[in-house]
Amino acid sequence: MNQEFLSVSFYKGIIKFSPRKRYVFPWEISQVLLFKNIIFVLLWTSHTELNQNYFSSLEEKNKFYGDMSTDKIIAEELDRNVIAFNSEGKEMWRMRSMKELEGTSRQSSYSYLYMENDNFYVVNLMGMTYRVDPKTGEVLEKIYTK
Repeated sequence: MNQEFLSVSFYKGIIKFSPRKRYVFPWEISQVLLFKNIIFVLLWTSHTELNQNYFSSLEEKNKFYGDMSTDKIIAEELDRNVIAFNSEGKEMWRMRSMKELEGTSRQSSYSYLYMENDNFYVVNLMGMTYRVDPKTGEVLEKIYTK
């Protein structure tokens, strides 16, 4: 059986899937988790730590965020900081915000990713752990952990 290893590299706010396929984010990457040909990326987001220098040019920014302004990226993407990619580097899904999941006005970015018994979990700063379908991003279970 011929199997290939899944490999990515990342530094600060840049993830590289191949010599020609990469994404540049406005925040640093704090965690990358590889599981069954899926690459999960957790961005370390902050209102005060946005580093526009990660975008080496407007072209780099537009590769991932299109024409979205930097202010809009902060407002809409701050707490959607978990992104799943396939092995070719194509975005599969992005974790919904706490506002969307809990119907609240509170913002809370995600802080940790882990796998346990083939289950994928995402933890946020408000004490919620979500068991998430790795292929679709659908939340299967909500667990209050604080």
